[in-house]
Amino acid sequence: GDVITTVSQNPNAIGYASLAAVKDNVKALSVGKVKPTEETVKDGSYPLRQRFYLVVRAADEAKAWMHGEAGHGRGEMEAAERAARDFMVFAGSLRGQAIIAQAGYVPMKAALQSDVRWQNAPETAYGAALQTRAGQNAEAEAAVQAGGNATDKPVRLVLVGSTAMAPLVQTLVEAYQGMHPEVSVELQQTGSAAGITAVLAGACQIGMSSRALTETELAAGARAACIAADGIAVIVHRRNPVRELSTETLRRIYIGEIRRWENIRNMS
Repeated sequence: GDVITTVSQNPNAIGYASLAAVKDNVKALSVGKVKPTEETVKDGSYPLRQRFYLVVRAADEAKAWMHGEAGHGRGEMEAAERAARDFMVFAGSLRGQAIIAQAGYVPMKAALQSDVRWQNAPETAYGAALQTRAGQNAEAEAAVQAGGNATDKPVRLVLVGSTAMAPLVQTLVEAYQGMHPEVSVELQQTGSAAGITAVLAGACQIGMSSRALTETELAAGARAACIAADGIAVIVHRRNPVRELSTETLRRIYIGEIRRWENIRNMS
């Protein structure tokens, strides 16, 4: 993105970016003597990492599962609610998680040794149903592919939130639309907090958040399914001799206590 481009052009710059987005035009520093790699993000040894969540309003998701799973007529469901449910199931399916891995992110099963899980709602019917439908088996794949718009009428699905998640979600959207061309998807990059607010206000079907929900958001009815993890890479210009920074040094840089590279002693 813009940060990577700026750092690649300025020998004195420092920034941070999604590990999956970092290429050879910048250098990703070790933090606390740990290199940022997919493996160190998976095992938790790399200290700067984030999880990616898809967020819904509990009442909407409960209704979607009730109509889709409990024998109610599928025509009774709002098509957008069904599309939102099916997209989230797709993100947790074998194919969705493979796409996440191929894009350079850490799939949740590998990162947490679990399938997609719901915060604060492990015993609810829709939480259990999502885990079943998103399970690592061929039946989940068939369910996702069969779960599209029953009337084949155009459906509009809106996702709002995290800018960090947008590239990954866009990749998932393209694959999902290959199975469901009747669904048009709009991504709005407004930030995690704005995405959660939009979901709770009913302004979109799915929010995107690169942080966990707060107690206040949970109390307001938000629910979040974690679909992936990513490292946060600290990046500098390729010619910068610094190879590693401690978390304390990073803190001092970002609060303005350290302003010159020559004040950092671990240059090689």
